[in-house]
Amino acid sequence: MTRLILTVGIAALLLAGVVSQASAEDRTVIETAAVKTSDLNLAAEQGARALLRRVAARASDLCTQTDTPLARGAEKSRRACVAKAVATSVAGISSPVIAAEFTRVYGAAPTVVAMR
Repeated sequence: MTRLILTVGIAALLLAGVVSQASAEDRTVIETAAVKTSDLNLAAEQGARALLRRVAARASDLCTQTDTPLARGAEKSRRACVAKAVATSVAGISSPVIAAEFTRVYGAAPTVVAMR
């Protein structure tokens, strides 16, 4: 069974308001997940679209943060996390169809910025 490994860097969640946002941003948690691809024709637009939906849905699960008063902007942060996770996941796939679909959905080519 073919699977795409999804890696997501998530800023650590604030713990019931005890941890300040500044110190939470200093910590990063890396999570990975597998996305099934064996049933998709990745050379077709429909397959590329389905792949991006699956990766984005899984990334959304991994990127979700608790929206507390100290974590304002969590939704904006989650959307950025999802976009980065999808870009990172599909950037390594040499497929013009997937790259074109990513560009259509996200407005830019799937590139990976170096992570520290």
